[in-house]
Amino acid sequence: MLAWLFLDRSFTSRVLTATLYFALAGTLSAGAGLIGAQFLSKRRESARIAAVLVCLVAGTTGLAVLFFTLDVVLTRHSLSEFPIHVSLIILGISGAGTTYSMLSIAAPIILPLGLPVIALFAVLIARTPR
Repeated sequence: MLAWLFLDRSFTSRVLTATLYFALAGTLSAGAGLIGAQFLSKRRESARIAAVLVCLVAGTTGLAVLFFTLDVVLTRHSLSEFPIHVSLIILGISGAGTTYSMLSIAAPIILPLGLPVIALFAVLIARTPR
């Protein structure tokens, strides 16, 4: 959000919805990272940190893309009127477009502040007492 403020943008409902999607995706990914750290509790700490870091980075991005894709598809298309194969094609194309948008537009804004915070949380989650 700090990068958004520096870009001199206003907080519209779309921005707040995107923030909610990222927050929900990050929370679910942190839970997956905690479960992954529990599974690797007998391993070295570096293995637990790496597993949690992968869960946080890939999980947050993947879930946010899923939420954005479902938002776009469900609000703009009536999938129940199409055959299932056409609906899956629409979901696939929308998912690919959302992934591209996430990686090309959102990542450069989020990455400078987000990656150190994600690494910090990965260390904190991996060191959580069992």
